[in-house]
Amino acid sequence: MSDYFTEIFESKLSFNTEDEFNNLQSKIKSGNWVENQYNEAKMIMPNKKSWDKSNKDNSLLESQIIKPIVGMLNSIEGYGILYLGIDTNDKKGTRNNKFEKIVPILEDIIKDKPTLQGLIYQKSGGNLGIYPANSISPKIDITPVSFSNGNIFIITVKRVDNTNIYYSKITGKIYRRSNDITDALHLQEQIAFVESKRIARPTIFITPNWSDGKLCFKLSFLNKGNMIAKYISCRLHISTDPALKFEVYTKSTKAYKFKQPDGEIKLKKSDETITIQYIYDFVAGYPSLNSLYLYPELYMNLCDIYISGDNNIFSLRFDICEERGKTIQTFRYKLNDKNLKLLSSVDDSELKPYM
Repeated sequence: MSDYFTEIFESKLSFNTEDEFNNLQSKIKSGNWVENQYNEAKMIMPNKKSWDKSNKDNSLLESQIIKPIVGMLNSIEGYGILYLGIDTNDKKGTRNNKFEKIVPILEDIIKDKPTLQGLIYQKSGGNLGIYPANSISPKIDITPVSFSNGNIFIITVKRVDNTNIYYSKITGKIYRRSNDITDALHLQEQIAFVESKRIARPTIFITPNWSDGKLCFKLSFLNKGNMIAKYISCRLHISTDPALKFEVYTKSTKAYKFKQPDGEIKLKKSDETITIQYIYDFVAGYPSLNSLYLYPELYMNLCDIYISGDNNIFSLRFDICEERGKTIQTFRYKLNDKNLKLLSSVDDSELKPYM
């Protein structure tokens, strides 16, 4: 929750007496809480028809809730907080971006948190659109603050995947927030914005099996992005105890420029099981060298790793660099009597800015 919530409401979620309400109104009026790139306030006027999910021409739902949420998710920061039930107009009716007073939302307009979730959430048929449609949904948390005559709702939103595009299902428009303004993108801005989200995301797909008494990891690239991957290079770090033996073989038709640097890298001991690191470099996806592009959702066989040894912990780290992005994947295993256990895995992707 934001600092605004802590400062304004002092973490209270209920104000039921007239004195509590009046004290809060005075605090709001004398405070210095303003809209900015992270915070926006909207007052919900009583008009029940405006919040009917079946009403496709829902201009108030669009402007008061969906537009600000979409704009925050599409912003550079990718997060923000929307305060529903706070007026930003002064007595003259002029919008000045300053939190002026509390105007609770009547329950016959927005009854409760589940009602508001139904208006917003993509998976419940709400009005927040996301592209691609099968993307991970953003984090949306709703905190109601109750009053004797209604509620206000504090909606915290945060983008999970930087490559997603958010839009309003009501109008089909893409909004983006900058400073304290949320604007719809014009055609040229939309094209540039969509292009900035397109990225190849080659990741390692590991299939373990046993062959001739040895553990064999079959490694493949899988492109989880939304565009073709090309100019791929990969560095494999194998961190292990010296007693564990690794043999690495490439698939000659798919990977090349494979090498192991001379010598070994002695690691600083964090425990007694991993003391040495081997590094291998290989590239794939260079058309000039007769390799294939890596298309989205297609596998490309890369290399095999044969491992022999027992009762040892080891880790595989892959630094995968592509034309416009980088992915680092780390897998930590324990090998014991032909039993392989995955102890942990970390996937960290980085999108280069569109120029």
